[in-house]
Amino acid sequence: MPMITFTKVDLAYGWLGNMSPHRVKHLDRWWETTEALFQALRFEDENVREEIRKAKSPMTAKMKAKAHAVRHLRRVEPASPEDLANMRLVLRLKIKYHPRLKADLLATGDAQIIEDCSARAASPWGARKIDGQWEGENLLGKLWMELREEFRREAQGAPQTNPDEPWNRNPQPIPRDDRGGANPRGHCGGPQAVANHKSSLA
Repeated sequence: MPMITFTKVDLAYGWLGNMSPHRVKHLDRWWETTEALFQALRFEDENVREEIRKAKSPMTAKMKAKAHAVRHLRRVEPASPEDLANMRLVLRLKIKYHPRLKADLLATGDAQIIEDCSARAASPWGARKIDGQWEGENLLGKLWMELREEFRREAQGAPQTNPDEPWNRNPQPIPRDDRGGANPRGHCGGPQAVANHKSSLA
C-alpha cells in the first residue's frame, strides 16, 4: 500500500500538520492555525484560550498551553476521546476555510497517511520508524484518513457533515491497534512498544 508521511510544514504534505499557516474561524473568532485552536480547546478558561489564540506562532501557542497545563488548568487530557473529537473539529474547519485542501486530501488516494515524528519527541498523534518499521498510534494520520473516507461517501451522495458541529457530543473512537499500533505507554515508538508490538505499517 502506498504511504504518505509528513513532518515540517514547508515540506511535502506539510499542510497535513496543525502548524501549517491555515487560518480557521471558530465561534466567531479567527485562529491563525489549527494548532492554536486545538490547544485552546483543552481549556475552559476564556482568558487562557484568548492568550493561546493571540500567540505569535503555533509553537508559542503550544508552549503557552503546556505552561497552563502545569498549573492544572487543562480540562481535556491529551489523546482522550474529547481531545480526538476536538482534533476532528479543527481538521474539518481547516478544510472548510481552505477548500482546495479537500481536493489535495482526496488526491492522496488510498495511501496511508502518517505523521512522522521519528526526529522529534514521541507523540500519540504520529509514529516513528524504528528498524524499518513504524511504531506508534498515528492518531492524526488516522483522523485524516477517516476524513478522506467521509469525503468519498459524501461524493457518493451521503449527507454532508457540518464542520461547526460540537464533535465532543458523540465522538467516534479511533482504533488504537491498527495502522500504527497501540502503544502501551501512550506515545509512539516507546521501548515497550518496540519490544512487544510491531506495527502493521510497512
